[in-house]
Amino acid sequence: MMKHIKKLAICFGGIAVTLLLQGCGEQSYFESASPGTEEVAETQTQEAAEPVPEEIVVQVAGCVNNPGVFTLSQDARVYEAIACAGGLLENAYQQDLNQAAKLEDGQMIYVYSMEEHSLSASGSDSAVDADGRVNLNAASEADLMTLPGIGASKAKLIVEYRTEHGNFASPEDIKQIPGIKDGVYNRIKDSIITK
Repeated sequence: MMKHIKKLAICFGGIAVTLLLQGCGEQSYFESASPGTEEVAETQTQEAAEPVPEEIVVQVAGCVNNPGVFTLSQDARVYEAIACAGGLLENAYQQDLNQAAKLEDGQMIYVYSMEEHSLSASGSDSAVDADGRVNLNAASEADLMTLPGIGASKAKLIVEYRTEHGNFASPEDIKQIPGIKDGVYNRIKDSIITK
């Protein structure tokens, strides 16, 4: 319908085109050729330059009602991802879960059950230390997937590498895993340890 209006307006001259097209976010040939329209063009350029909010994709697993993959705004927090997953189950271990932490694209949030936490805490080599850093030599695939940029496939490769080659001597040795180079390492280096 708008095409028909434009054609009719063009038949009636430049003034009609200016009046009919002014509200549709387009600029006609007649507007751009008319004096005093620089202000209209500048306003349209400023509107187009405004950034569009970006989205991130995160996975929520473990003791939540509806585990899955969710798309959230770029500045989303852990509690928002948990809400998307239907909230925590009654047996969720919440004490070490920082629900105010900002999320990153590709991150996995794994909510441990009380039983899983008890088993992890009773082991001689704890998978997660008191500071929340993940021990590469004791972490399960689920523990490893809590690190930003480490999904299920990379976590599996880390465990397989550790099984074949023995414990990691230093956190930097994780770069031996295919797909984990300087970029990923720099994101996780402060969150991993080797004991």
